[in-house]
Amino acid sequence: MGKLHDIEFFLYFPSEAAAGRVTAKLRADGFGVTVSPAAGGGAYWLALATRSMVPEAKELVRLRNMFTLLSSAEQGNYDGWGTPVVK
Repeated sequence: MGKLHDIEFFLYFPSEAAAGRVTAKLRADGFGVTVSPAAGGGAYWLALATRSMVPEAKELVRLRNMFTLLSSAEQGNYDGWGTPVVK
């Protein structure tokens, strides 16, 4: 069995309101989420979703599809995930 990782998922939106609408849905699904202006300036907003989980390929594919649909519905985009190595 794999080890739990604190995984971050990066979703970008054209407005704070759009990020907020998706944030509510993600929190209802058990994610921690923070919203902030995207790095590098510009008009985009980052919704950083986090979850402690075992990074299994099947679940990560399912989440990628979910994040892609949620972000597309708000004219945003899903930009992948990241996690530190857990030994």
